[in-house]
Amino acid sequence: MFRLCKHFRAILPCVILPLAVSFGCGKNEPSPATHASSESEPTFGAPENWATVFFHADLTVALDTTRIEPMSDGSYLLWFQKMWVTPRKVESQPFNRELICALVRCEPLGFKTVSLTLFHDDGPPLAQKRAPVIEAVKEEWKTPAPGSADEGSFQQACINLPRLAIAKK
Repeated sequence: MFRLCKHFRAILPCVILPLAVSFGCGKNEPSPATHASSESEPTFGAPENWATVFFHADLTVALDTTRIEPMSDGSYLLWFQKMWVTPRKVESQPFNRELICALVRCEPLGFKTVSLTLFHDDGPPLAQKRAPVIEAVKEEWKTPAPGSADEGSFQQACINLPRLAIAKK
């Protein structure tokens, strides 16, 4: 059985909202994060660096607290990990882990996806979509669907970013 608690520690308040489908990305084995930039290979980093920002019966979303990069426009470059209890499918292959690098704007709430990688358990990447941050910056801001896991995750990240930024210094 896949254990969600293996990869997360909760230091941020969790929210319970209706689940919305979204797709993300990840890597097979936790390893130390070497650089916060999305230009580096996606890594899960050390498990103790992930803070739960959303919880639903079938989905847990965590934020990598060591890879928070403020951007010049006031947004943040953030890494999220999504883990499903019940696997989903992409191109007929099951996946239950995602690693997502996104630009997140707190006011008004919005996001731009930089990279997505899908995994099944601790296996190799099944699918990946990546773009340089400079390209993602040019995209239009997307608004997360009301009540979605994305909305809940981004809201909780934004609420806690000031505290996390102070702790990072």
